[in-house]
Amino acid sequence: MAKSVTGVHKVVYAVLTEDSKTGTTYGTVKPLAPIIQISTEIATASETQYADNVAYDTDTQIGETSLSMEVPGLDSAVLRELLGLEAVNGVTVFKADAKAPYVAIGYIGTRSDDTEICKWLLKGKFNVPSDDYSSKADGVEYKTTSLDATFIPRESDKAFKVEADTADEDFVGYATFFNAPFVAPVAP
Repeated sequence: MAKSVTGVHKVVYAVLTEDSKTGTTYGTVKPLAPIIQISTEIATASETQYADNVAYDTDTQIGETSLSMEVPGLDSAVLRELLGLEAVNGVTVFKADAKAPYVAIGYIGTRSDDTEICKWLLKGKFNVPSDDYSSKADGVEYKTTSLDATFIPRESDKAFKVEADTADEDFVGYATFFNAPFVAPVAP
């Protein structure tokens, strides 16, 4: 029986370089930042059809996946890559017409029994994070960076998320799971 999730670690990302009906490719997997908290919410819409005065049919549509994460801070190079920004002499330039690339995000959830849930969100774009600073006072107050992104299904296979559980005896790819975002072979 699965135990409760007690932690999260190893957040990585990879830029999506191609996604079409013929397949999906990603760039190099890179560390994003140490993770404090991560959450996802999958939008769903269900509808039930009635006929002859009873529920006759039902269907559910899956929409976008919202990702929120909190990190201690974000390196400028990572921020620029996630948001499609450029640097001029080491200065990050935020432009209204900058286009964030699609990326995949991977992470590991740990359980109280030391098993892990390995996840990839496969195609999403990040929003520009807000800033929050305050003056020093008598004590220490840590300020963190909150990141939000929206994920959608890939065009190649309609997948939007994959996960593997180390408690599942059939999962044999743990050592390589985060070498690249999961891409299943595309049927001809």
